[in-house]
Amino acid sequence: MRDILFILVIYQKALSDSRAYQSLSRLIDGESLYECLYVHDNSNHNQYLATAYNEGATIARKQGKKWIVLLDDDMYITQDYITQLLMHITHPSYQVIAPKLTNQQGKLLSPTNRYGIKVVFNSAMAIRLSTLEQIGGFCQRYPLDYLDYYTCWQLHLHGIDITMLDVSLGHQLSVEDYAHVTADRYTSILQAEKQFAHDTGHMGRYRLQLLGRRRTRL
Repeated sequence: MRDILFILVIYQKALSDSRAYQSLSRLIDGESLYECLYVHDNSNHNQYLATAYNEGATIARKQGKKWIVLLDDDMYITQDYITQLLMHITHPSYQVIAPKLTNQQGKLLSPTNRYGIKVVFNSAMAIRLSTLEQIGGFCQRYPLDYLDYYTCWQLHLHGIDITMLDVSLGHQLSVEDYAHVTADRYTSILQAEKQFAHDTGHMGRYRLQLLGRRRTRL
């Protein structure tokens, strides 16, 4: 674990109530966990994910780490994931590592595809710090939504492959059911989606997608 820093972002939740922290605590003993875990509490100053991840990466560099692993507070980490992660980070050619993510019904959420590139969600993704520096860190134009999409786009542009672990983790996607998404969050998602299409040169395809959605509603 000496080469890894787990970055756990919590929001309006006690650390002890985080499923990610609970599961890590069962798998890693107290002293070792303290040395490989950075907790960013977003409750009082909601800086969103990009800032939290970049701050965690800065701390990891100061500690001499080689990898960071991004965790949602509701992510349940398994022994199989930890075992495979530790095996893969020793491989010199691997730069980004991620598990498969499924919802409660077993539907595959990640990896997915957007504009012809492979996209993995932030949750439980591991990235070398040298690779993160190569792509310019986590982009502040995407403080929350579509940050993982844009990160994967940057990896694609730099010819960096994402290595998938042969393990699946359950993931509760907060925006999977828009009926439970606030109006402000829905607006944020739409703005980020448009920004991503613009930044990646796919505004034409984006407009066609919007047209398709309108036709579906009709």
